[in-house]
Amino acid sequence: MKPARYLYPLSLIYGVAAWLRNFLFDKNIISSKSAGIPVICIGNLSVGGTGKTPMVAYTVQRLKSLGFHPAVITRGYKRRSRSGFIIEPSHSVEETGDEPLMLFRKLQTPVAIGKDRLESIRRICYHFPKTDVIVMDDGYQYRRIRPSLSILLTASNNPFTNDNLLPAGNLRESRKEAVRAQAVIVTKMPDDHVLKQNELISKIKKYSSSPILFSSLGYSFPVPVFSNPFPALGPESVSVLAFSGIADDSFFVQNCNRMFSTVTRLSYPDHHSYSVDDLKTIIKSFDAIASEPKILLTTEKDMVKLQNFDELKKLPLFYLPVEPCFNQEDELLFTKLITTYVKRNK
Repeated sequence: MKPARYLYPLSLIYGVAAWLRNFLFDKNIISSKSAGIPVICIGNLSVGGTGKTPMVAYTVQRLKSLGFHPAVITRGYKRRSRSGFIIEPSHSVEETGDEPLMLFRKLQTPVAIGKDRLESIRRICYHFPKTDVIVMDDGYQYRRIRPSLSILLTASNNPFTNDNLLPAGNLRESRKEAVRAQAVIVTKMPDDHVLKQNELISKIKKYSSSPILFSSLGYSFPVPVFSNPFPALGPESVSVLAFSGIADDSFFVQNCNRMFSTVTRLSYPDHHSYSVDDLKTIIKSFDAIASEPKILLTTEKDMVKLQNFDELKKLPLFYLPVEPCFNQEDELLFTKLITTYVKRNK
């Protein structure tokens, strides 16, 4: 669907403002500071839907497996709190936002939230002195920190090379800013990707000479949110009500369609805060599914927002874990990249 023509002049104004900001940083009129510790920035040019959170989790897990002691810093989108802090087990999803709390619980690693990312790093290093590398979530536009390694993500189904600046498109800054990345990862690659991969390489190379890697989304077996066992007959005989509040639920739903007998879909906006009325709609839709066995299924990010609802505790609610999957060559290249840049900047 093409954007309305009247949006293009607004995109031009937005683009000039974004260009001016980057120009000031490029010329050191506004300075970028070293954090004093290796920083891996994982971000994108678009406003969402590139699989950034799974890639942050994957990066932290790879760093841990290599013997490093990583921590995560993030702004904490749609959180109730204003000040910066390090997440503790007692914090609620309203205080932290959904993605930071999910990362904290999934990774069991320090996660600091705050608008001032340098202050978040200082806070992490003070409270966790063994930390030797920071993974900065959604930090591509945060230029006050000079990262050791910038990894730019772009989704295969909506690459930045085909997109326009806000508000006519989804780009937060010009395609040309891809030049700042030391690696570009194309996420959400489909199974039959060989021709598409060559096409994407050709397009991305117009904006970046850095290595281009490719990853798909790998979904694991459903995990119970509470204590409900998965139906004994297996997923191919199960009917599912799949609901989520993520930027792009198409791959989640596609995977559900491959795994389960029948799928009913409910989609909510990204970072959606579920209300009692939402739960009534979800339960009503679930009750309307006539075939048995049946389950409710959501994403890992949504799961952290649903655990305290008593209305769901007696229902068969599951979430679907997800992680990026690389081929062997790209996995080795990814590992080499993060290892090289971390060691170089220690």
